[in-house]
Amino acid sequence: MNTQCQKAFPAMVQPVPQQAGSVFSPGQALQNGTLFPELYKPMNGRQCSGGCHGDDAQTLNFAAWDMRLYLDTHPCDQHALSFYHEMCCRAPQPGYACAFAGCNQDGWHWTDDPWPWEMAANAGRV
Repeated sequence: MNTQCQKAFPAMVQPVPQQAGSVFSPGQALQNGTLFPELYKPMNGRQCSGGCHGDDAQTLNFAAWDMRLYLDTHPCDQHALSFYHEMCCRAPQPGYACAFAGCNQDGWHWTDDPWPWEMAANAGRV
């Protein structure tokens, strides 16, 4: 085994494990800046005070986008995939997170679908 990879580097980050089972509501997620309670770390213990609430489209699209990021690292999480689909279906105006998402019910396959700049392949998706 490569001993170079086993060294502890001072700048390495230990990520906090996320759980898609317990998430904030879409409105709370937008206000807190994350869908995941374990990632919510208010600066100096302060919370957002006023002006942090969006409309339905903003809150649902934010929740869809945050879950989409989660699915990039947890592609087989069926609960997360269901939540993502629900947010996209409920959004009155689907945003970018839902318009170009590559997914199937059996898992998250975001690299298999056309990229947003492949105009011909994405015709009719927005």
